[in-house]
Amino acid sequence: DSGDEKNIASSISAKVEKIIKKLENSKITSEELDELVENAQKLYERAIILRYKAYEEKIFGEKKRLVY
Repeated sequence: DSGDEKNIASSISAKVEKIIKKLENSKITSEELDELVENAQKLYERAIILRYKAYEEKIFGEKKRLVY
């Protein structure tokens, strides 16, 4: 369901934002830095998949359900 996908992306984005804000105000631990990298990668991967799906829809003219 695309609503679930939006919730997942929002949740990951919120985690990234929280750590970045902490980084701006103080130092972060190596574990927090690892978490930041992991979550940023997840967002990036989702963006790449969504971009591909948009291209696919434009080329083939059909909307396919995004499944993870």
